Amino acid sequence: MNIIRLPKKFDYSFRDEIYKNIGKSNIVLDFKRTIYMDSTALGLMLMLNSKRDSIKIKLINVNNKVWPILKMANFDMLFKIEGM
Repeated sequence: MNIIRLPKKFDYSFRDEIYKNIGKSNIVLDFKRTIYMDSTALGLMLMLNSKRDSIKIKLINVNNKVWPILKMANFDMLFKIEGM
């Protein structure tokens, strides 16, 4: 299992960490510290999800700061989400 601990501010500046995990299986995105995310973060997550036939992605520790953004983008339909 590959756990990616997301930063306080999840945006395009975190792309290198996401890119190095493309192709790995069983990815967990940990939102424990994240209080801000923008549309580029959503795009990075979609890029990971585009390979979903070969990988499984789970979002954990989703808090009330980022949950509305994920819900508005219907990411609850794309990813398994825990910790809301």
